[in-house]
Parts: sequence; C-alpha cells; structure tokens
Amino acid sequence: SDREGEPVALRFAGLGYAAFLLRYHVAPQARWPVPQRQLLAAVAYTSTVMFYYLPVLVVSGVIMGIVTGAMLRVVMPYIQRLFL
Repeated sequence: SDREGEPVALRFAGLGYAAFLLRYHVAPQARWPVPQRQLLAAVAYTSTVMFYYLPVLVVSGVIMGIVTGAMLRVVMPYIQRLFL
C-alpha cells in the first residue's frame, strides 16, 4: 500500500537514490505469473527511463519490497529464468 511503500521510497530518494514504487495486481484479480511479469516489466521500464535521463552505466540496483513485494523480490531470480 502507499502508506507502507511511499515513506520508504521517499527516504531513499532523500538520500539521493532513484526510487520507484510498483503497483501490481494480486489475487483475486490476478494470479501467478501476472505480478511477477509486472515486476519484470517495471524493472525493464525503469532501467530504460534511468538510462534515458541519466545516460550512465547503471551497474547495480536493488529491488526491495514490504510484505508481498518482498516475496516478489525473493523469487525474482527464478522469474527471470522462466520469462527471459
């Protein structure tokens, strides 16, 4: 929810990091693999946007989550193997 994610993102942004919030569908509106694919699309999109506005080589990044988002983050390596 916004009340969980937004304060964390704002804190990181205040420290000079680029921070993004992902809003994704969950059950019952969407089931696996919809949220996982939405996460992959968000990573691809933010990487493209970051490169466009800051044309530097981004060599590292962190995907973190609170509650359900954390679970998406944990399974990210497995998702990449399935869908890329």
